[in-house]
Amino acid sequence: MQFTIELTFWSGILAGIIAIIGGIYLAYLWRNQSTRLMTDLPLVFAFSFILQGVNMFMLSSMNAGILPDTLEVFKIRTFVIGGSVFPFLTIIMHIWLSKYRKYFKYTLSVSIAYWIIVTLIGTSASMIMILVMPILIVVMFGMILTFAITYKTGRLKEVRSGLILIAMAFMAFSQLTKVSLMAMGLSFIADTASTFGTFLIVLAVANPWKKTVKEADPPVQEVYA
Repeated sequence: MQFTIELTFWSGILAGIIAIIGGIYLAYLWRNQSTRLMTDLPLVFAFSFILQGVNMFMLSSMNAGILPDTLEVFKIRTFVIGGSVFPFLTIIMHIWLSKYRKYFKYTLSVSIAYWIIVTLIGTSASMIMILVMPILIVVMFGMILTFAITYKTGRLKEVRSGLILIAMAFMAFSQLTKVSLMAMGLSFIADTASTFGTFLIVLAVANPWKKTVKEADPPVQEVYA
């Protein structure tokens, strides 16, 4: 039993460390770009991975009894998760609603306000999760759809869309099975899938093959403008 608890704790901590390192590396790549935009994929993934690592640290600490498993701690985690989710929602809206900036900004503002209000006034963890789940689903399927299209059309060669799709499959598996695997003492499987997904995304965004591309495609925010 003690071994299972320690394995669960350290697998989560290791996955969190790798996520943060990957985020820092992508932030470094973004910082060295000649042209930098706040919607650049390296920065978006960097911000998300760093906060994802913080969330993993908190979850592992709660499971090990280091942090109390209280509603207040859960709400802090929910804010951290929101911070990792909304950059992706911004990119999705920027791509698909670029011609409707007024509605884009309004929808994003309402979504953020909704997340904050639900987190603050939620009376239980299950209630909060149910109410924020629609945003998480929209972001997950929105990202999958976006990179499936860029992969199919051959656009956006500055990143490897195919690798990102594979990585999202691993990370979706991790998120969907985490709770049930934790109950069986096998959460290290979900953490391993998450870590592998993180590695693939870092590889896809860093894209060491892009120097062989003769003509670069337009940045992500302009693909569907």
